[in-house]
Amino acid sequence: MSATLNATSAPEGAQPIRILVAYRNHLDSQLLAESLERDPRFHVVSLPTSAQLLAAATSTKPDVALISIDLESSPKKGLSLARRLNASHPGIHIAMLLDVTTRESVIAAFRAGARAVFSRSAGLTELGNCIERTSRGEIFAGNVEAEYLLEALRASPSCDTIDSETLSKLSKREIEVAEWAAQGHTNRQIGDHFGLSEHTVKNYLSRAYEKLGVSTRMELLVLLSKKKEPASEGSPDSERRKADSG
Repeated sequence: MSATLNATSAPEGAQPIRILVAYRNHLDSQLLAESLERDPRFHVVSLPTSAQLLAAATSTKPDVALISIDLESSPKKGLSLARRLNASHPGIHIAMLLDVTTRESVIAAFRAGARAVFSRSAGLTELGNCIERTSRGEIFAGNVEAEYLLEALRASPSCDTIDSETLSKLSKREIEVAEWAAQGHTNRQIGDHFGLSEHTVKNYLSRAYEKLGVSTRMELLVLLSKKKEPASEGSPDSERRKADSG
């Protein structure tokens, strides 16, 4: 990744975006941090090792965590740390840095809780755009990465990945419409299948978005494509599964 970043003026009065950087190794993290600090929009608050990452996130409270998928010569170690960070600090938006972009790595990054994936081949100027959008909670992916996400539609994402408390807020029809939308069907196709008007489909989808906390079909796809964590003993999901199998 090039060590230059075109600086962009931050809006007057705006606070810099606070960034935690864990990129491959400490030296690479330092070089990336130095480049980011040249842009007034950004302030790097921590360069933790993998062992320090969760503690650093707690103490520095970054807006965005830039995490390399491969940390300290350990393939995919960043994915494990991203999952743990997302579970303990859901308010920190994660951007996963990829040295090599593959369909597997892109899908794995989003399933681990990332809101953005960024290939180092895109250059640091585009990274600035990625960080800014990620800090606002938006989904970010380049053209190649977006294509991989769209391919994941064929895997038939399902509302079964959602926790039971959230799922209980959706009506049966909202679940059906959300799943069909995530699988790549247009409002017209959904309406034709269920015997609904496009306007009615749009209303169902809008209500489902609000209840699920998403605003676009890509965000819906990412949510429904996540692997559901095994239910802990005694949890509502665990008890429901026992009842279903009994």
